[in-house]
Amino acid sequence: MNITKRVTPALAVCAAAGWLTVIATPAQATSASVHPAPACTYQLTNVKPGGYVNVRTAPALNSRPVGTLRASGGRLTGGCASTRGWIAVRSSNGRSGWAYAHYLRRSTPTHRTTTTRPSLACTYQVANVRRSSYLNVRTAPGVGARRIGALRVSDGRFAGGCTSSRGWIAVKSSNARSGWASAYYLHKVAG
Repeated sequence: MNITKRVTPALAVCAAAGWLTVIATPAQATSASVHPAPACTYQLTNVKPGGYVNVRTAPALNSRPVGTLRASGGRLTGGCASTRGWIAVRSSNGRSGWAYAHYLRRSTPTHRTTTTRPSLACTYQVANVRRSSYLNVRTAPGVGARRIGALRVSDGRFAGGCTSSRGWIAVKSSNARSGWASAYYLHKVAG
């Protein structure tokens, strides 16, 4: 009996059950079919100075490296969604591949440039925070923005904007720096 006659039905059953995936060889594959189009911007994080992150052929540690990413390279582009904790990126040598998401931090320059800080005409108090804890004040309205100060329940009343931007309120922190705090943790007292 010919081996093709025995293997083909088994492959058909595996494909129908979803157990078989056909992968094109690198010569046949195009970057558009292998990786999502880069649409988000990232910076390397959790990498020692002078260190690098491998870019791999597939979203797995045991896949072959095709390039590297270095902190000195500045911002890089990549896909906006992760696949099993990996992000599709373009390496410093221009080849497409996958980098472990633990080493990438999404940059959001549009939040910093398009969000204008409103006047601080309302008054707030910290809410939904334990007395011994604090609320972070950030440079932009988002969890990924850099921390520049804090607000505590013991700070009492402080100035803030009267409207929110994507769930964040413009505030003045206890160190007198203006920034943004999550609206969930603020209670409007006046304004």
